[in-house]
Amino acid sequence: MPFLQGFGVGLLLMFIVGPVFFTLLNVSLSQGLKTAAALAFGIFVSDIICVVLCTIGSAEIFEQPSSRFIIGLMGGALLCTFGLRFTLHPKIKEPTEIIATKNTYYLAFAKGFAVNFLNPTVFAIWLSIIGVASGKYGYGAAYMVYMSGTLIAILLTDLLKAVFAQKLTGILKANRLTVLFRLVGLLMLFFGIRLFLKTVKEYW
Repeated sequence: MPFLQGFGVGLLLMFIVGPVFFTLLNVSLSQGLKTAAALAFGIFVSDIICVVLCTIGSAEIFEQPSSRFIIGLMGGALLCTFGLRFTLHPKIKEPTEIIATKNTYYLAFAKGFAVNFLNPTVFAIWLSIIGVASGKYGYGAAYMVYMSGTLIAILLTDLLKAVFAQKLTGILKANRLTVLFRLVGLLMLFFGIRLFLKTVKEYW
């Protein structure tokens, strides 16, 4: 069944640990589950747009060196900015101190969208998945069902990651959460620098 096959592929993607994972972990720990859910939906929407762009052929734009260079630099800058902020200024608050507003959710949504969409690796992953799906089912209804299963699985696993991270706040004390927070920041900084270097190396 196309949906279950696509869903299985989506489940496998949860084992890919990258910038999106650490951003999700960070937001869930620092701003609560609802804000992390907003970020997860931002990731979900960006994935949908990636799939649509790759399916209709716009992916050729992102395969051009100049386009990859611009996107790579923007993504690297974004990750480095977040990484430095989380490392140098960790803000771990108790759940009772977290006051979320609509703007908080909008910003989290935008952050999830940007971190995911500005990562060229995301397009590469979707291109490979689309290649497999289209090879099996063409681009008809079965293909859409397959891709829907993959997208839904990614959304559900991202939400589960946010729930898991939130559980850590009840286990770890504030000082240990601060250490974890800084570690997440350093990892995001690492991914940002690596994306910068990879982008420059490919372009030149």
